[in-house]
Amino acid sequence: IYCDGSIHDYATDNGIFFSQMQTLMGGDNLRKIKKQMQDGKEAVRKRGGCPSSEITLPRGVAYDRKTEVWSFDDKEVAAVQEAFRLMDEEGKTNISDIAKTVGIQNRTLHNLLRNPIYTGWRVYDKKRGEEKYYKPNGNQTDRKKIVRDEPIRVKVIQEPAVTQERFDRVQAILENTGTKWRSERVTVEINLGTGIAVCGHCGRRLYAGSGKRKEGKDRVGYYYCAGNDYLNRRKGTSCPQVNIPKPVLDETLVKFAAQHLASEEFITKLAEKLHAPVKESTRPTLEKKLANIERRKKRIIDAYESEVIELAELKSRKAELENEAGTLTRLIQSETERNRIREQADDSLHLLVTACIGFARLTHKAEQRDALRTLFAKVAFENEAIVGCEILIPGIRPVCSTEIGIRRDRDSSLPRA
Repeated sequence: IYCDGSIHDYATDNGIFFSQMQTLMGGDNLRKIKKQMQDGKEAVRKRGGCPSSEITLPRGVAYDRKTEVWSFDDKEVAAVQEAFRLMDEEGKTNISDIAKTVGIQNRTLHNLLRNPIYTGWRVYDKKRGEEKYYKPNGNQTDRKKIVRDEPIRVKVIQEPAVTQERFDRVQAILENTGTKWRSERVTVEINLGTGIAVCGHCGRRLYAGSGKRKEGKDRVGYYYCAGNDYLNRRKGTSCPQVNIPKPVLDETLVKFAAQHLASEEFITKLAEKLHAPVKESTRPTLEKKLANIERRKKRIIDAYESEVIELAELKSRKAELENEAGTLTRLIQSETERNRIREQADDSLHLLVTACIGFARLTHKAEQRDALRTLFAKVAFENEAIVGCEILIPGIRPVCSTEIGIRRDRDSSLPRA
């Protein structure tokens, strides 16, 4: 590598060493330059200047960099003043209608009406966060805005375009104004997979969404993986799961619950699993080990009181014994749970079969949705096929219908596929 008149030969130890040292120093210099630049911008903000380009200024606001003076462009700011007047004096609250009247894009007007710069105050109450986002090609995108710990508020224009009283009244109106439907919904859409459907690829939840066909006439609902939201796509970590049409997934769920769960083959396999022979009880042995651990803990405390061991050693040995005791306690509880399941397996299977038969008779989607949530903890879909599920057998913890289970979710203890 030829750099600054010198040659770094990576075939030699010296070449590798000096190139690494220069890389470290270059990275440190870059970090210092960025910090100095950000500190300089922050100082400009605090003294009432504008450290960013003109494109970031709100409509009708101008800034002279030579004199560091803020001002209003009377021609441009007139539309914003009219928007404040319409909302304050005439009581209009529909921002879209006001935007059409004054000739400003409605989303832009939504932000302008909340900007205190028109009262003469420049306020910085948010900043870019530390978390970075990258596109699939590696380019960095904008970082999220977060609330500042110490907001900056500086008076930059003495003659405001909007009085403080009018601005406060408009803020009160905006705070009490929400999105309203022009007409009430006639029907409420019911999605059978909501709450129980998960992705068979990554284990995240499937959410119900809406979409349009290419001809743009009818809306076709679909389920999509949470891994395919816009943030994961920006990071390049999206899921290979395809969007599943709602009718397809709902029909698959209904057939699976009404036919597969109630089938003789499935019930037989589940009964064999629940009645599987268990090894000889190890509870007496485990209880003896627990009692032995308690005696050892008492001897360690006696040794510390007799000044035979130090406090650090006492804490270390006591923590080891407590970890061992916790493991033994969990083994005892697990064996107790297995015995309880064997004792009530027949009653639980009878309730499950009864629930499946009753589900097959349901015709209303709301009733089917409620019944599915009592039958399943989760159902995993890979594309349009079911690849695993957790069944809620009455009185028993969720049982996985596949040997490998489904992949771990963020709020689940499921084994990884």
